[in-house]
Amino acid sequence: PLMPALCVLAGVGMESVARARGGRALSSMVAAVALSNAALALYLGSVHQSGQTRVVTDVLAPMAHAGELPGGVHFLTACYSSPGLAHVHAEGVAWRVLDCAPTSARPHEDDRFFEAP
Repeated sequence: PLMPALCVLAGVGMESVARARGGRALSSMVAAVALSNAALALYLGSVHQSGQTRVVTDVLAPMAHAGELPGGVHFLTACYSSPGLAHVHAEGVAWRVLDCAPTSARPHEDDRFFEAP
């Protein structure tokens, strides 16, 4: 909730610096902001929290060699912390996650699991 207000304050500050120092200072600030945003986007898009998708690849890798994954895949994690079937591109995989559906019993299955694994 603070981000819009901080962006306005940063814009006001950049404008006052640009008026005091000229257009070259504004160009430098815009370039610095663009470069830092590009670096952040690269990090967040490729490294940050890549483990959730990597684990699906690593768990299903033996299936490519054996042709079958005995027992299937069971993710015993908190609700929505695994990428789900979006990254499983193999047919015949038995897939199980803890139930977090809004219509399921309260507390959810993941809450009950973490209370008494």
